[in-house]
Amino acid sequence: MNPAVEVRGSQALQDEVRARGLCTACGACVGICPYHVAYRGRVVTLDDCTLPQGRCYAFCPRTPLDLDILSRTVFGTPYASNGLGTAREVLISRAADVDLRARAQHGGTVSVQSASPGGTTFEILLPSDMPA
Repeated sequence: MNPAVEVRGSQALQDEVRARGLCTACGACVGICPYHVAYRGRVVTLDDCTLPQGRCYAFCPRTPLDLDILSRTVFGTPYASNGLGTAREVLISRAADVDLRARAQHGGTVSVQSASPGGTTFEILLPSDMPA
């Protein structure tokens, strides 16, 4: 963990995010911590975690984030404060099927991008890949 950014533990996540009603139940903490689970549209803690620093806090989108450190880690360049941030590539797509484009939001494609310490993943979901 980078010493320039204070990473705290599960109790701080509870105090700073969930107790203040800021949790959006995005699941970032649920996916990486065995103490947090999704239950009836909320994130709940199964047991007390005593770690002073935790991935649950570090990955929560509602905790402080140093965009310059993130940009340097993922892209190898300082954060571009132009509103969009740093991008390796900007793509546009739409479905070839005219009927589908008329019925689909954003032309019938959905893009998903996620950054992690292991690298960045970019994926395009086509209508045939999406659940009905």
